[in-house]
Amino acid sequence: MKTNILDLIDFKKVDSLLEGFNKSTGFVTAILDLDGNVISKSGWRMICTEFHRIHPETSKRCTISDTVLANKMAEGEKYHFYQCLNGLVDVAVPIVIRGEHVANLFSGQFFFEAPNITFFKKQTKEFGFDEASYLDVLGKVPVVSKEEVKVAMDFLLEMTQLISDLAYQRADQEQLNKTLREREERFQSTLSNMIEGCQIIGFDWRYIFINASAEKHNRRPNKELIGNRYMDMWSGIENTKVFNLIKDCIDNRRAHHFENEFAFPGGSTGWFDLSIQPVPEGVFILSIDISERKKAEDIIIKLNEELEEKVKQRTAQLEASNKELEAFSYSVSHDLRAPLRHINGYVDLLSERYNELLPEKAQHYLNTITNASKQMGALIDDLLQFSRTGRKEVHKEKTDMNNLLNEVLEAIKPDTINRKINWDIQSLPNVYADYALLKQVWINLLDNAVKYTRNKKTAEISIGYYEENKYYVFYVRDNGVGFNMKYAHKLFGVFQRLHSQTEFEGTGIGLANVQRIVHKHNGQVRAEAEPDKGAAFYFSLPKNKEN
Repeated sequence: MKTNILDLIDFKKVDSLLEGFNKSTGFVTAILDLDGNVISKSGWRMICTEFHRIHPETSKRCTISDTVLANKMAEGEKYHFYQCLNGLVDVAVPIVIRGEHVANLFSGQFFFEAPNITFFKKQTKEFGFDEASYLDVLGKVPVVSKEEVKVAMDFLLEMTQLISDLAYQRADQEQLNKTLREREERFQSTLSNMIEGCQIIGFDWRYIFINASAEKHNRRPNKELIGNRYMDMWSGIENTKVFNLIKDCIDNRRAHHFENEFAFPGGSTGWFDLSIQPVPEGVFILSIDISERKKAEDIIIKLNEELEEKVKQRTAQLEASNKELEAFSYSVSHDLRAPLRHINGYVDLLSERYNELLPEKAQHYLNTITNASKQMGALIDDLLQFSRTGRKEVHKEKTDMNNLLNEVLEAIKPDTINRKINWDIQSLPNVYADYALLKQVWINLLDNAVKYTRNKKTAEISIGYYEENKYYVFYVRDNGVGFNMKYAHKLFGVFQRLHSQTEFEGTGIGLANVQRIVHKHNGQVRAEAEPDKGAAFYFSLPKNKEN
């Protein structure tokens, strides 16, 4: 609801001001609201009160003067001087408080120069006034300059505005006090209903406020504590950590947050999370009962000790398994290769010494043995690489993917000789990855793209990427033989192949290695394809090193 500004003004003080001003200067004044109601005045000229305002005809002229002046104020003029139809001069000044026009300050019944006696004598005859009396009161109307009137009106206006400003300040203060009381009530209500314990201790160490939760924490009724000193209520409290920190907060206005085990009378104890804050009244203490949590911690500790022991045992088992894997890798590398070397050696001797003596079918058999031996060697190499990848730790570093890709393209260049391949390669972003492992990913994917497009007159291979949330997604697309998507789940398994060895050579381990490496980088792999229309392989890598 909007406050009426005039209601805030103490018009008793204004009346006293105007009366004093009238006695000291002779100026008569009045304050009228915008509806024309007189709300304050001091004195009036006798020529008006005993003649002009009494006679019906001259009174109408007075009303016309008031109306003209009021209208001029509504037009926003600061001063307006008006010679009324009865021959005297009036002046009006708008009262504007905080930007709002609220009333008008009037002064009047004076002359700027000596009056025309003939005019006023004429009025005595026209309206039947007693000439001697009329001229006597006319002589009491002062003659002043415009500047004197302006100075007087400015002074009165400033004083009136000062009083209204004081009234506004009083109203503001009352509103502020009301707001503060309401806030204090809400604050008290909030503290009283909090599930945490809330206590206020004054500078004299006496309890000022304790809510219901704090009463439970204290394990004694509030009526025993309120108004009494903290150290008088808890025997020996002066020798505790909590007392020293409360004292520091009172003396030095420093806040503290800590966990404290409190010993109650009777021998029981309780653990509390305490926040101690300086407040205008003294110290505010917020308490949370963590006794049950502490019991549980003794248990999120015993379990940890047991878990650590299990981890040690499991680590020892893993270390033993790793040693076994290393031994197996050595066996594969050494023991399995020895028979292959013998097979290859004797096949070579047969080919060199008895090639011309062997029938064509026998020579075909020797070639088959040689190819199978080479295939087995490649399989052993890929298995060893797959095993090493599984055990190898990932060392991420900022990697220029474009340089890495160029290096891989150079490595597979011999496989592209006498091939017509259209390469479509985007500029790729830098990533955080293990350079050596990521190189194996690109080698496998590009080897496959080159291999499975060799039956095409012109191979189309595109390399690029796109962004997906916190990941870069890289892809290799080709227009090769493709595959049926219902077998896609087999692609990344060890020894899983979708094409026969006679169609396309391979061990079936390359894509399994790709998946293992990408997973080690917290990424994912997938494939899309259609028979005889090509395939696309995607792998994602986190944009940030931490992911």
